Amino acid sequence: SVVQKNMQLLDCRNKYESDEGSFVSAQPLNTQTFSDTWSVLDSQVKSQSLDPSKPVYIFCTGGIRCVKVGAYLKQHLGFDDVRSLKHGIIGYDRWRSDDSIGSTGAEDEDGCSANGANNKPCEKDSLWTGDNFLFDKRRFSDTTDKES
Repeated sequence: SVVQKNMQLLDCRNKYESDEGSFVSAQPLNTQTFSDTWSVLDSQVKSQSLDPSKPVYIFCTGGIRCVKVGAYLKQHLGFDDVRSLKHGIIGYDRWRSDDSIGSTGAEDEDGCSANGANNKPCEKDSLWTGDNFLFDKRRFSDTTDKES
């Protein structure tokens, strides 16, 4: 299973972003501004809700905040294994909607691959729930309802 029990999956966005949508089992930081991130991470390690000895997976909207959070986790909090979602939620959304990824022709009418042959999961397999807030366009992007 992609979602593992006790997996450390951090949503590095602000509370108002996480409230609109997130990945299944993600732990939001619940910050009001990005500058609140450091004290929240410090507090979570101190309270042992984050364990530096275990892998941590992080994500944000486009990947920029994850670069900073990942560096902080490694350099200041002693994490050895920090993994981030390439290009953030936007990259995940693009990957899910890209019909050209390994297309084998073995897809149903919705573009879902039979047995995952084209690496494109069906919408029902999405680990994202809700909307993704996009700052640059001041709008929401619905990552779950795609037109065919």
